[in-house]
Amino acid sequence: MSDDELLMMLGGVSGAAAVAPPTTPHLLNGLTSYWKFDETSGTVFADSVGSNNLTINNGINSQPGLIGHAMFNYQLNGSGSVASNPSLKPAGSFTFSTWVQVYTGNSAYYLWKGDNAFLPADFQLYYSGGNVGWAVGGVGPAGIPVSQGAWYHIVAWYDAPNSIVGIRVNDSVTGTATASKVNTDYPLCLGSYVQSGVVQGPGGGWQGIEDETAFWNSRLLNAAEKTALYNGGLGLPLSSFTT
Repeated sequence: MSDDELLMMLGGVSGAAAVAPPTTPHLLNGLTSYWKFDETSGTVFADSVGSNNLTINNGINSQPGLIGHAMFNYQLNGSGSVASNPSLKPAGSFTFSTWVQVYTGNSAYYLWKGDNAFLPADFQLYYSGGNVGWAVGGVGPAGIPVSQGAWYHIVAWYDAPNSIVGIRVNDSVTGTATASKVNTDYPLCLGSYVQSGVVQGPGGGWQGIEDETAFWNSRLLNAAEKTALYNGGLGLPLSSFTT
């Protein structure tokens, strides 16, 4: 058998250069904000890549997280918020990624931008009745069931050209719906929400942990990037990736 025949059997093309293997997902591209929640003291959860530092409400509650430490919420304690600004008002598509764990309670907000007194909110990632859900402009797919005490990776996005709001849990279960985006000047909250201009507790007697939250204001993540972040349930810090 000639070298060319052997190459064809292996899927190659005679005389052509070898095809390079896929590269590491470039998850730092377009990354706007990244909250590691590794702080164990102080009044701020730092934004590791941008300027959206979160003011900690009612004192820090740090707990061991999936990676390093994590934000632990109980009622108002431990949540974080930042005033609205252009970087938090996407003109087009956008994506959030986060790890969450529910301890107890009926309902809560992991991510919230808007004011509950002036709905619809810009967007909201929430836990309610045993499900996690994601809505943009008050509209989202059906909730996805989760169990208390387990870690879940959530990717939530809005595909602006197609007006699609989507959520994917643990790189396996996906829900989508058609929605229209809303942009307001109300704060962004993690682990809480806003009512009549005032940051509230997460609600529902909720206790839970949130870790490794990231925001891309301008792009969607592809399937390989979502899989890489999930990493078989082990997660990876964004510092593991390249630009």
